[in-house]
Amino acid sequence: MINKNRILMVMAMGMLLVPEFAAAQSGVRTYVVRRLYEAGAVQQYNVIFNLKGDVKSSELDIEMPLSVESQLRIDTKILKVEENGQARLQYTYKYLKNVVDLLSEEDLPKPTTETIRISPSGFPVEDEAQKKVVSRTKGASNGDDNFPGIPFLPDAQLFLTQIGFDLIPGPFYPVPPRPMTEGDQWRFEVPTPFINTQGGRLTLDHATAHTYPVVVKVIGLKEMQGRPCLHLQQTTDATLNIPIGDTLLEVVRLLDRNPPKGTLKGTLKGTIDYYLALSDGALVQASGSIKQDLRVEYDAQTIRQWEPDESWAEWNAQASFKQTLASAKAATPTAPAKKPAPAKKPAPAKKPVPKKK
Repeated sequence: MINKNRILMVMAMGMLLVPEFAAAQSGVRTYVVRRLYEAGAVQQYNVIFNLKGDVKSSELDIEMPLSVESQLRIDTKILKVEENGQARLQYTYKYLKNVVDLLSEEDLPKPTTETIRISPSGFPVEDEAQKKVVSRTKGASNGDDNFPGIPFLPDAQLFLTQIGFDLIPGPFYPVPPRPMTEGDQWRFEVPTPFINTQGGRLTLDHATAHTYPVVVKVIGLKEMQGRPCLHLQQTTDATLNIPIGDTLLEVVRLLDRNPPKGTLKGTLKGTIDYYLALSDGALVQASGSIKQDLRVEYDAQTIRQWEPDESWAEWNAQASFKQTLASAKAATPTAPAKKPAPAKKPAPAKKPVPKKK
């Protein structure tokens, strides 16, 4: 249920986070981040996620309470490190609890495992990240690129969940992109699960993802779970206005109808705190909350031609989570192969001793 396409956070397995001093006369502490990937290194996280609020839609006569409680485990492993510094990261999400009151649902989603290529900076490689957005949109096809699509529109609420449940960082989290001091900030764009062909000017093979901005600030040092950590705080204050037509084209079968169109609008506001161990850069703990005011609706022509069961939906909710590093294991060093012992030279043959006459 939580979108694992959260592709602009950073995996820092084995990374080194070294505090250094800037110019001696200033006395300002500077933090320098170096990331190293080691094949075979694994981490495991425990996560608690909650979402509470209210939901309305064209199908609901009254405003209904919305409540989600989930617990899950995230396992990561570095599969391979390439010569250019990129690495193959495998990560698995496994739900231990999942209660959705609005749907009276308690079934656990099946565990999912994905592999993605990450760059030396720790971010997913951009071209592969975009492919993940497109392939995940085709999820109903179970991985079949020839999936013909469904002949009806999904409920509008589906698109709210794709944004609303996308909060847990999992194995991807921000680290300073350069030497930084306390109070320094940087900004980056977080992708959504919605395809962006720039009004049809791009093919799906070259499509990007709609994004929204966040700002990360270096707070300082703090001890967490007995380990000295660097505290980072990410702030989200974003306004969304995302066309969902490109995404719908990968889900539905057109038949004799015009391509469906719709829009997701709203705001996301909140903070997330990250604590990175100084010793090895591991994400020891992360927690935060995001206030969500979201609405999605199909346009008038789409409603007339497609007659969706739910033409619009909106919710006002607060999502929160806490993620803790449960265990980490470095790659097992492999013993160097022993060189074969040099073959012994055969002993020289003894010359026969002549007999005395």
